Amino acid sequence: MILPLLCLAFGSLFIGFLGRDLFIGFGSLVFLNNIVTTAENLILIDGEFISPLIKHIPLMLTVFGGLLSWLLTFRASKIFDSFPLKLSFFGRCFIVFLSKRWHFDQIVNTFVVFGCLSFGYHISFRLFDKGFIEAFGPVGLVKLFGALGYKISGTQTGFLFHGCFIILFSSICLLLAFALRLIG
Repeated sequence: MILPLLCLAFGSLFIGFLGRDLFIGFGSLVFLNNIVTTAENLILIDGEFISPLIKHIPLMLTVFGGLLSWLLTFRASKIFDSFPLKLSFFGRCFIVFLSKRWHFDQIVNTFVVFGCLSFGYHISFRLFDKGFIEAFGPVGLVKLFGALGYKISGTQTGFLFHGCFIILFSSICLLLAFALRLIG
């Protein structure tokens, strides 16, 4: 199991080292013919010359958030043990909130993700996609041809001259449709 992973890791290191010039750096011409960017929307040049402090803001905030969560998770429990705040209702809710990694994922899931998923399923999927596909797609065609076949089969009485009349009438209608199409 580890041998294929080592081969893949070894290969990816060399491919990444040899192919880094394709993607990294100002003036890379790899995507010149694929991605069209007009001159007024070209902000890549500005991004190359901003200060490194601004470029490293996401890294600094990530490290700060990781340290803060580590401090609040492992060190804050010793601090809050000595406070009488822990005995009050607000204190217990605050401790539970902090000890459960701030419940940000639960808040986002409850208020944002569940609403988007509910809209996506009930409105856009069931009503639009599934409804239109079923009405105008293969299922709708099967229902349409089934209903037409049932109506046409009602015209059959079992007599031979009725069947011949239907075949002759259908052939005349088809020939007339083709003739009108050729004329007009």
